[in-house]
Amino acid sequence: MSTKRATDLAEKLRYKENERLLEKLPIWITESEPWARKMIDQYGPNGAQKDVDGYRLLYVLNHLCPSLYHFHRQPDPKRFMGDMDGYNAAAQKHFLENTQAGLLDSDGTLIQEGVCYDAESFNAFLAVARSYCDKYLEQLWHELADVPFDDHPESDMTLAEPWHGFPAGTERGDIWHWFDDRYSGGVVSLLYGRSN
Repeated sequence: MSTKRATDLAEKLRYKENERLLEKLPIWITESEPWARKMIDQYGPNGAQKDVDGYRLLYVLNHLCPSLYHFHRQPDPKRFMGDMDGYNAAAQKHFLENTQAGLLDSDGTLIQEGVCYDAESFNAFLAVARSYCDKYLEQLWHELADVPFDDHPESDMTLAEPWHGFPAGTERGDIWHWFDDRYSGGVVSLLYGRSN
């Protein structure tokens, strides 16, 4: 198996309909590590999850895939008026669109490759997914420059008005910490345009 299905799923983050997931994905990636270590200690590597990174990929995709936007809607059987082949083709498109699973037809021909849960696929997924997350976070960072803050002589500046889910009064440092947790290069590279 290859990394193709993992990277195909990561590529879905480029769509505006999936933009809401770009903030969540870095958190899922972080949460995946302790969970994967627990799974590898409890169950060890197996035929599906080859290593810790395989379990990490499983964790991330189990959060991502059900949340991805479906461009192929679940078909209504009434619309096909007895055309079972047409209904089955539409249902297959819907089912395969955001799934991790591989599928063979009745002759054993590969219809869609499934995800291989190993370090190679996890790293390939991360390379694609982080590029979309980082671009989105860079846009938010530039937007933040135009957001009004109240200056306080004894403490950090605070938001003058709500912004992007942060209520008015949120300290600038808390917002920077939010970016630091999500941006692959950390807030330092957003501030100074370089890596940590």
